[in-house]
Amino acid sequence: MRIAVATEDGVHVAGHFGRIREYQIFEIDPKENLIWKTEKIEIREEEIPKPDTDGGSGGCMGHNEKALEYIATKLEGCTYVVLEKIGPKPSKILMRYGIHPLETNIEINEALRKLVDYTRKKEN
Repeated sequence: MRIAVATEDGVHVAGHFGRIREYQIFEIDPKENLIWKTEKIEIREEEIPKPDTDGGSGGCMGHNEKALEYIATKLEGCTYVVLEKIGPKPSKILMRYGIHPLETNIEINEALRKLVDYTRKKEN
């Protein structure tokens, strides 16, 4: 299963969905207790669609549905996205793509181990 992890330093889970510009992608196999890094996805500012109007949001990413959809498509194929913070609107958009958001602010390795344990228990 593919997991996207938002990070700023490659060690800790960090960031608020819509603002984070780097996701480390991991594959996990709960049955074999395996975790391995596969790629890095970068969200470049110039690629993010701009809203037709700020709608009084002051340009807030949480109100720019085009941008949220764009980021979700970049993470498509992941089962979970692990990050520090996410609002209800971005969560709903991710869920439409089959991506489950998980909030935490711990080290990436610890977050992935906990996710492996959770999915192993869920399957049994």
